Amino acid sequence: MKPQNLSYTALIISLSFLWSCSPSGGGGAGGGVGAGGGTGGESSKPGAAIKMICNTEGSSKELRRFDFPTDELYVAVDLPQFTSGGLAKLNDKIWVTLNDNRLLKLNSVTHAIEETVVLGSQMTRLLTYGDELIIMDMGIGSKDSERQRVIRYNTVTKTHSEVKLGSIIQIYDQFRVIGDQLFVLSTNDFTLFNVDLKTNTAMELSLGEGGGYGYGNFVLQGDLAWVIDDYSNKMLKIDIKTMKLLSSQDLVAESYSSMEIFGEKIFVELLSSKKMGMISTSAPTVVNKIDVGIKPDGLLQQGQRLFVLGGVDGFGQITELDMVSGSIVQKDNGFYVDHCVVDM
Repeated sequence: MKPQNLSYTALIISLSFLWSCSPSGGGGAGGGVGAGGGTGGESSKPGAAIKMICNTEGSSKELRRFDFPTDELYVAVDLPQFTSGGLAKLNDKIWVTLNDNRLLKLNSVTHAIEETVVLGSQMTRLLTYGDELIIMDMGIGSKDSERQRVIRYNTVTKTHSEVKLGSIIQIYDQFRVIGDQLFVLSTNDFTLFNVDLKTNTAMELSLGEGGGYGYGNFVLQGDLAWVIDDYSNKMLKIDIKTMKLLSSQDLVAESYSSMEIFGEKIFVELLSSKKMGMISTSAPTVVNKIDVGIKPDGLLQQGQRLFVLGGVDGFGQITELDMVSGSIVQKDNGFYVDHCVVDM
């Protein structure tokens, strides 16, 4: 564990402009899918109708808004460029990142572009924290020192600052916000960062064997982080207050990817099959498999509901799982999406 002081230099953004005419069980994964498991209201009940905003990274110039599972009130919103995976809804505005390094704010009613911001060289994922957007910036093509950061953008003051990390950020790196803490798992040297968002200081814990080998994702459960090392097929248990590794246990070899948690059950994508893995934190070496009928390519959690995004045989599908029972609730055979947020 190494304490690290981080710079916090606020800059006024002069690149924003208005186009007239009038997206939490422990926060969201940056991959994934944007915002994590919220808990209240009818939309948290398995099988209930739920509104979503979705996009498809790198292959679509559209946002899609619809009711699951009926696809009623479907709206396709045209964008000026392909998306790069960042999607959030904050203060009744829709925010999306484009692969030409722009961050857009859209009116949630008319879908008109209200603000365009250029902050980083390749912004990919979004999380929300108060009035701020937490943005993953890969910095492709720039110096390594410029790729070791997460951007904080205040949507009210239109200023931004940087969280400097000691590891290079890559496209599949994961980050989550819980309370006033930001957690980032860098796969460049397999290091977990715990950033205090009030002070912009961080602790870090190297997880990789041999000084940095490892790859995976993580979830948060109280004062614990559970990390799957897909490189060595291990489940790591970490105390996030002290940033100390508590245990490392072998897992069956699989292609593990995005994961979410509810209670003591971890659900993780198994990319080599059309299945989800279900792992109990009380017996973290046992992987029970659930056939979801599609190759998982993204997750959205809302309370005990888990929506598995992906497709099969060229067609898109969203499969809903009940995270309490581990059973499939319903499916929606529609269009392919890999990033979604709840449209509250």
